[in-house]
Amino acid sequence: MNKFEFIQRKMALGISIAIALIVIVIHISLYAPLIKKLKVSCLEYKAVEKYLKGARYAIEQTDMTLEDRAIITEDEVSLAIAELTQHGKLRGINFISIKPGEIISEKELLYKILPLEITMSAPEQKFASFIGTLANLKRSVIKVKSFEAALNIENEKKLKVDMVLDIYLLGGR
Repeated sequence: MNKFEFIQRKMALGISIAIALIVIVIHISLYAPLIKKLKVSCLEYKAVEKYLKGARYAIEQTDMTLEDRAIITEDEVSLAIAELTQHGKLRGINFISIKPGEIISEKELLYKILPLEITMSAPEQKFASFIGTLANLKRSVIKVKSFEAALNIENEKKLKVDMVLDIYLLGGR
């Protein structure tokens, strides 16, 4: 091996090492931020997963049944509305108007739905308590379909709420 070949091999080795280092630097500079984001996302995912497992466990531990409740018939709607208003008044709700809508009956459903348009006034905490305890009503199964809340013009400590509740009734199909 002469001196020229030796220098050529050293240059080839040096160029190969330089190219490898350049590739490694480019790889680290491009992928390091992505790997960092991935690690942060992984930690967030694990935290959310832990929270959801805890929530699932809490839900599984609650012994909530609907044995005491029943879906009412059309003839019992007035009793359900009376129970709803009594339930609200006990929580400090001032009902301004309650207007039953047209009963919705679709062929594929085993039940009918009675929309109930309600306008009420109440402090925020009492309104939240009322909404949160609707599931405790014994005479009916009720779902909050929609609501809009705004400060009451006459009393800024209260909300004026327009809402639609769906009361489920027996007798579909």
